[in-house]
Formats: sequence, structure tokens, C-alpha cells
Amino acid sequence: MNLKVKAIEPQSPQADITPIPLSKLKAWDGNPRKNQNGIEELEASIMAHGLLQALIARPEKDGSFTVVAGGRRLRALQNLVEKEKLQGDPDIECHIVKPDADALEIALAENTIRAAMHPADQFEAFHNLAKSGTPAADIGARFGVSENTVLRYLRLATLSPKIIEAWREDKITMEKAQAYAATDDHEKQEEIFEESKRFQWRYEDADDIRQALTEEKVTAADPRVKFIGLEAYRAAGGKEARDLFTENDKGIFILDVDLLDSLAGQKIEEEKQKLLDEGWAWVHYTSHSIWRYANDQKLERGECKKEPLSTEVQEKIAMLEGLAQSIEDKVEQEDRDLTDEEENQLDEIEDQTFNLRIRREIWSDKRKADGGVIITLDRDGRLEIERGYFSPKTAKSSKPTTKKKAAGKVEEALKKDGDKMPAAKNLEEAVVLTQALVKDLTGYKTASLAAATLEKPDIALAAAVHVIAGRILYDGYSGMDTCLNIQVGHGILSLEKKTFAGSRGWDEFNQVLAEWKEKAPDKKSEFWSWCLEQDRETLVSLLAIGIAGTIEAVADTGKARPDNMLAEAIGIDLADWFTPTADNYFSQINKLGGLVAIKEATGKAITPAQEKMKKDALAEEAERQVAGTRWIPSMLRLKHTEETKQPQKSKGKTKPKKTAKKKTAA
Repeated sequence: MNLKVKAIEPQSPQADITPIPLSKLKAWDGNPRKNQNGIEELEASIMAHGLLQALIARPEKDGSFTVVAGGRRLRALQNLVEKEKLQGDPDIECHIVKPDADALEIALAENTIRAAMHPADQFEAFHNLAKSGTPAADIGARFGVSENTVLRYLRLATLSPKIIEAWREDKITMEKAQAYAATDDHEKQEEIFEESKRFQWRYEDADDIRQALTEEKVTAADPRVKFIGLEAYRAAGGKEARDLFTENDKGIFILDVDLLDSLAGQKIEEEKQKLLDEGWAWVHYTSHSIWRYANDQKLERGECKKEPLSTEVQEKIAMLEGLAQSIEDKVEQEDRDLTDEEENQLDEIEDQTFNLRIRREIWSDKRKADGGVIITLDRDGRLEIERGYFSPKTAKSSKPTTKKKAAGKVEEALKKDGDKMPAAKNLEEAVVLTQALVKDLTGYKTASLAAATLEKPDIALAAAVHVIAGRILYDGYSGMDTCLNIQVGHGILSLEKKTFAGSRGWDEFNQVLAEWKEKAPDKKSEFWSWCLEQDRETLVSLLAIGIAGTIEAVADTGKARPDNMLAEAIGIDLADWFTPTADNYFSQINKLGGLVAIKEATGKAITPAQEKMKKDALAEEAERQVAGTRWIPSMLRLKHTEETKQPQKSKGKTKPKKTAKKKTAA
């Protein structure tokens, strides 16, 4: 079939429109538009609707024509001829410009003046086609996109008008618009949208929005689905819905939860029967953790014999441990960090060693008759089984334990000697405490310590310093020898020295840290008593560097930790602490970024010479131009300094006070 291609657009008074045979048209090498994506979509559009915009061509002396604007359309037309979808040498409508016309100016004008259609306009247009009865597959064929892409477009077109309006006004990104499409409920979409405006930190990513909208839905990532298998659910007639913008199991929603529970329940009953056949008195399933269930039911884990490790298994464990040690020795000798590959290898070795050390439990028939088994599903839908749970009365083995023997001896001694009490050591050994009672007694201890500490704020301060500051003063310090449950992150200690050494912040922090290390005792075992001897002013100063060591405002492509609150309270202006140079900033960004920095820092227009500079030369030029201007990248600009335009100087470092030791009263 020979398709006559016509341009559907008003004729321009500045150029003639002439049909030119496709064979006489050639592409222009100087086209400023380098992105040639979407050719297949263009081919489909031309076949369905014709050429909707004429090419712009300039005549050449040899009788050919150079297409200075419309290179993608030309390529699509040539492809259609090659694929024999267009027959012969079709005439293509072209705007003909003068031979001496500036091709670059014309191409730029054609690409920049034309306003791109907002994605929402395209999605709504597809939606209107679908409402008129055009199947999604046909829409995709006419516009050169897949059927799944059309379905996604149609899904977005049904968003709440409020969400679409926010998207058009660039208040939300396309990724967040897609996240709102996880539910049909407009009311729920708008509720989360309004909440996201009040609590922006809670909905920074599209995934945060998607999770809020689907938290009550059961997805294919649910352990019950993984346990029975999605195919088994489908085979039983289970219905599902799909989030077209999520590729993994979390994008598949289970609509028949009752059926899911029934299928999972049947399979769990089969597993319970297998365990009952082993001789256990009962088998209980819990949807929570086994530990939590046992604690709630006041069940205790009994003791049993375990099958010894075979010689073969012991040799394999020794081999794996040797391999791990060789990796660690190599890293230590080369004085470097583990590579990702080495870290993964060590993790794999640790997992293998752990699994090899698991020994089969040996329970007697008598013990099985007294106890039971608790089972649950882990996150991956695998069955977790823990045998040997008993009521407190039957938790201990029928064989007398050391404490039972001791109790018997004490009882005999009491009968024999009347009022004369046995030695205290024997009494302590004789008392048998249940797990529940131990937990209760230590709970009383916890509450008592907490209340008493309220009356000793100086001791509380020393205890906090002991945990927080001790971590950065001593290598290998974990704070595990204290009952304070204070979780401390890595903070500045996670930064790489080779990158940040030489920067003002890094050098000043480490200088003060070195001074504190010099003042603190050499042995970490002596640090607690040392803390108790210091006055409050010294402890507060030391606490400051401990807290400073936990600060971590580092971000990559993920979420950044909120830092403006602390920065504003301190009154810091990062222009006092960071000066952009070619090495630490300008050589790592594109040319446009360097030109923007020069313009912002100097307030002057970019010169033609600067615009033509190569990237390395421009980086050096940018360093010279911003020097002394206090210009810093936008990522380092803090809200309070931008609002006041009066940067406050940092109060500097916290040095250890050389004060006389003063023991805190306990």
C-alpha cells in the first residue's frame, strides 16, 4: 500500500510547503536534539494518523534537501519504508527555507518554542478514547506503546481531581501520582494528600504514600500467600487486583482474604498433625513470634539432649572459619575496609556456619507426652517450628537437677539440725526460680532503679556519658556492660578519612576527640569510675562530643535525615565551614552547574568565554569566581540562614575543661 503522507497543520507564511520525495531528504548532523527515543511510537502514530507536523528542509546544490528540524520524524518515515509499511518513494510535506537560512537557529526554535504536553493531558486523552469503546490494545497499537502502558495511563486518568491538579501544578511528582493510584478510593487519596502537606517528612518518597494507602490490604508479599503459593490461591478461585506501578509481590492485592486464611489454615493443620504424630501432646500456631506467644501463655522451653556434631560437619565448620579468618587477615594486612564482595562472602560463611551448628534435638517419649510445639510463619512464608514447650510445672526434666539435689540436702539439714540454718551458699543453690519469676523480679529491679535514678541526676549524667562518649573514646566499646538501653549510631565515625580529612569540620572534631582520649583513662574498664569522679561541667562537655559523634546528616539517593532543627539551634552557617573548590565540588558537576554557581556568586552575566570553556577549565574558573563570596551549593544552605541572610558564626569546638577532679556523691 502506498500511503500519501500529508502534514496536518496551518501553513506558515514564512516558508513554502512543498511535497518532497522521501529519497531526496537527508538528516542534518548538527541537530541540537540528541535524544532519539520514541521512534517506534512515532511510526505507529504516522501509520494511524498521518504526519501531523511537516518537516523543515533546506535545499542543497546537489538537488537534495537537508532536514534541519524533524529528524526523528524523518527517521520514523525511513524505517516504515524499510519495513515495507510504506510503499515506493512517498512524498513528504516539508517547509522549505532559504539555502542560507541558519539551520541551528531554526532547529532550536522548533524544539524550544513548542510546549510539551503535560502527561496528565495525554492520560486523559487515552481515557476518553477508552470511554468511546477503543480497546487498550488498539490504543497502544495506534500510538506505538504497549497495552500495559496504556492500562497504566488509564489508571492515572482515574485519580482524584485534586491529585491530578496538584500534579499539573508540580506540587507532586509523577512517581507520587503513580503511588496514589494504588487505591480507587478518592477520599483516601485526598486524606493522605492533605496529611502529606502537614507532615512532609513522613511522605518524602512515593513508597511512603503507597504504604499508607495499602497498609490495610493483604498483598502477595504476605507470609500466608508465600506459604501456600500464589498459584494455589489462584487455582482455588482466588481473585486479585494489581498496582500497575509496582512490579514486585507488593503490587498484587489479595481480594479473597477468607479463602487465603482457609487455604493457609488447611496446610497448617497438616503440619500440626505431622508434629502430633511425633508424640507431642499439643501443637499451637501463632501469627506472632514464638517467643511472644510463649511469654503470653506462660510457657517455658524445656531442656533436652542434642545430637552431637559429626566429624564431617566439624571439619566443614573449621574450614569455613579458616576461610573467614583469612579474609579478615588480608583486609587487616592491607589496612583497608572490606569490599562489598568480601562482606557478602563473610555473611554467607556466617550463615552456613550457623546452620551447620544446629543439632537435632532428642526428646524422650515421656517429655513429649508432657509438652508441645509452637509454630509460626516467618516473613518469607517458611514454617518456624520450636519443640519442647511446657507449663512451668512440667518445664524441668523429671531427672533431678543440681538445684533440686541442693534443695533436698537443705531440707535434710533443716530436719536434722532443727532451727540451725545451712550455709547461705547452699540455700541460694536450693531455691528454684521459674523463668516468669525471674522476669518479674528483674522487672521490680528495673522500676526501682529508674525511680531512684530520678533523685541522682549527676549519676544519670555520668551514666549517659559512660555509654555515649565511651563509644567514640574506646575501640570495640559497645556499652553492653551497662543496663542503659541507649542506641547510638555511627555518625561521623562512618565517614571516610581519605575524603574528609583536611576539611574544617573533620579536623576540628578529631582534634578535640584526641584531646579527650588523652584525658580519659587508658583502659575502658576504668571509664565508669572515672566518670563518677568528674564534675558536672566536665561531664556536659564530654557529653557534647559524644552526641556530636552520633550526628549523621549524610544522604545519597535515599532519604536525608532532618538536620535543620539542630543547625538552627546551634546557629551554624555552613559557609563558615565549607568552601567549594574544583576538587571537592566543581569537577564533579556538569558545566551548567558551574555556570549557575558563577552567576549566583557574582551576580554577573555569564561571558561567552566562560560558556565555551571545557569542563575542567570551567571548574577552575568557578573556584576562582566564587572565592570570597561565601557561595555554597544549595544542598548545604540551611533554612534559617537563607531567611535571615545574616549568617551566624559557629560557636566553635567544645574542648575538655582542665578542672580538678570532683567525685560525684552517690
